[in-house]
This record gives sequence, structure tokens and C-alpha cells, in this order.
Amino acid sequence: MKLLISTFVTLLLLGFANNSSAADTYDIRTGILSIPFIAVEDVLYYDVAITIKSVIIFSTDIQPDSYDTYELKSGELKIPKVIVGSDRYYGLTITIADVLSVGTSCEGVVFCYSNSTYVPSEESSEIWKKYSLKKPMSATEISERATKYFLDYVKTIRNPSVKILTISQEGVDSILENWVTKSANFIATTFQYPPKERQHINVIGIDRDWIITAYSSQGFSSLEIKRVLDGWDSGATAFAETIAGTFNYSLIKDSEIMNDKAGIARIAGHEYFHSIQNRFVGLPETNFPIENVPSWAWEGPANFIGLQVSSHIGAVDYLILGRDSQINQYNFGSPENKTLLLSEVVDMSGTSDPYAIGSVATEFLVANVGMYNFIKIYKELKNKEFPDAFFTATGVELADFYQMFEEVRSTLGVPISL
Repeated sequence: MKLLISTFVTLLLLGFANNSSAADTYDIRTGILSIPFIAVEDVLYYDVAITIKSVIIFSTDIQPDSYDTYELKSGELKIPKVIVGSDRYYGLTITIADVLSVGTSCEGVVFCYSNSTYVPSEESSEIWKKYSLKKPMSATEISERATKYFLDYVKTIRNPSVKILTISQEGVDSILENWVTKSANFIATTFQYPPKERQHINVIGIDRDWIITAYSSQGFSSLEIKRVLDGWDSGATAFAETIAGTFNYSLIKDSEIMNDKAGIARIAGHEYFHSIQNRFVGLPETNFPIENVPSWAWEGPANFIGLQVSSHIGAVDYLILGRDSQINQYNFGSPENKTLLLSEVVDMSGTSDPYAIGSVATEFLVANVGMYNFIKIYKELKNKEFPDAFFTATGVELADFYQMFEEVRSTLGVPISL
């Protein structure tokens, strides 16, 4: 065994043969290890060249090929597969001497690696080939891929010091309070968004006067409280400001949503994601015209995120119950709504219901462009019209996205009724 290790280390120092696969290769002439893909936290780097300091461990047992992973704390590089001449070695752990060059990078490791290694089939139509995307054969394919990208995104704790304050009036259901607290804290610590100096708070109340007192006690101005009361008096069960989420429990407990476990579970994540959208576009300071954003692209994403978060905290499983709640809401909803193309779901009229179809469209979008590019849409919205923001963030023309969605909406469970 010692001889084998010695021989392997010698081979490492002498060089790897060139290789066209995803495995790492070592150039015998230069002593450079070439790495096609290397993950550092939640960023995937392409075409990295290094020199090796030491080999800690390796195996000859075949393992699946994948990207390398660099661990910042230990300074060790995990390599699934390397090629040494005619030999293959697996499961290596090494340390790096020098980093010689780094190519491009991509945020969202699982999405970026999947996207980099996918080759469209000859059967793909031109619009799918244009973006190197795969036309889905089933809804499960899309929901599982979108969920995988969501879970990969939230693995990274981006805001570890952020804490959300939840204030509840006596008599509020403790399960709702728990879901609101967990959901908001989870999104707040894992998502990217512009920071605010003030702490975000969630207020769950039963009567109007208590709401006023609760917000006053937290230092909210009369103008800020007026905006909260505008939402309260409008009859909304829940609504979001940039630094606050308000939940009207007197309406929630008497509404149909109490009989919809997925609906009540997603409400906190839904509203907190609206707060993130507001931050990106600069509300309330900028007076950003939300009405210029298609309603499916404002409310649908909040539903998708709310359901994914409720699944993560253990309230409702997205793949079992969460997604089905959106399919049922669409199929048993307004008949007129089912006659609309996605591009026509642009307002909040009685005919146009953006929540369910918007959630399914968001799932389809995330499955194809990843979480980073999806969230980037709202960052770009501050200075761009929606079609331009969509293209800049995702690399996909909005008109082409609409066309692809219409091609597969029946497969996704939201068929159009002509």
C-alpha cells in the first residue's frame, strides 16, 4: 500500500494525461492540474489551473464524476476523479500550492453545473436549442429540478446576524405564529437582498387599535403606520412593507385559507418575499410602479417561495402537497382565468388570478435559469422595464419564455381553456 501511495504521488508530481472529460487532468510538461469545475461555497468556477502541494488521500474505487469542492476552513480540495496516464483515481483530497488561473464563475453550484454539462438533444425544437434548455416531459421533472435549485440556494447562510421580530396579539394561533417566525427568519438569513438598518418585524393582530399600538411601540412613524392601516382597512389577510409584514388574524381565522394547510403555511414566506422584492426596487422611497410588473411575476414568485419555505420548515411538503395546491387553485378557479395566456396575466382583476399560474410559471423559470438569475430579475427592475430586466437577469427573451411556457403548460398541470 505504501508503494502504491508513493507511486501515485510520483505520478501526481510527474503529471496527468490530457483528458476531454469532466475529470481533472495534469499536464506532464508543466506540472499544472487543470480543473473544469470547482465549487467554493455557492460559486462554481470554471477552468481553474493550480499546482499541488500535497495529496492527503485517494482511492481506486470508482465513484461518480462531478465538480471539485474547495473547503475554505480546512484549505483542502476534494476531487471526485483524476486521470493519471491510463489510470483513474477517485475521491482525492489534496492541498493547493498555487492558483495559477481562474476562468469564469457562476452563482448557484447545482444549477451552474447542471447547465454546463447539459447538451440539447437533436429532437429539441429551435427555441429550446436557442437557450440550451430541455423541454420537459413531465411536471415532476420541473418541480424536482426547481426544488433542487431552491435547496442548493438556501444552503448558504448569507445574513447570519439578521433576526426577525414577531409580535402577536393574545389569542393568535400559536401554530401560525410559529410558522410566521420560522419562515421569515429562514428567508432573512439565506436570501440575497439589499440590507436595511432597521429590523424587520412581523405583526400578527386581531384588532386595528392593537396594530397601531404594536407598530408605535416599535418606533414606526405616523406615515409608516398609515401605510399599514391602508393594507389593514383594505381587507387583506396579510400584506408586506419593506421592513414589516402584517397578518390580520381576525380575517385569517374566518377565511377559507384556514382549511387550506398549504395556503396558511405559505403565507409568511409569501409576504417576506414581497418585502425582498420591495427592497430590490427601492420601495417605498422610489415610488416604484408595481403595476408595470405583470402580476404573475410579482405574486406567483411569492407563492412559489412561500411554499418552498413552508416545506423546508416542515409545515407542508412542496412536492406532495404544496405544488398540488397551486394546480388545484388554478383548475378549480375562475373559468375566465384559464382562458388567458401567461402574458395576459398582468393585473389583479377578478378575471386574472396571478397566484397559482404565477407560481407554476416561477417553478418553470427557476428550473431553467436557477435561483440566482430568478432573484436577479428584481434587482434589475429598479432601473429597467420588466422585459429588459427579465432578459438581463436570465439571458432569456421574455417573449421566448412565454412561448416555451405555453408549449408545456398542459404538461405542467395548468392547461389553457380555449
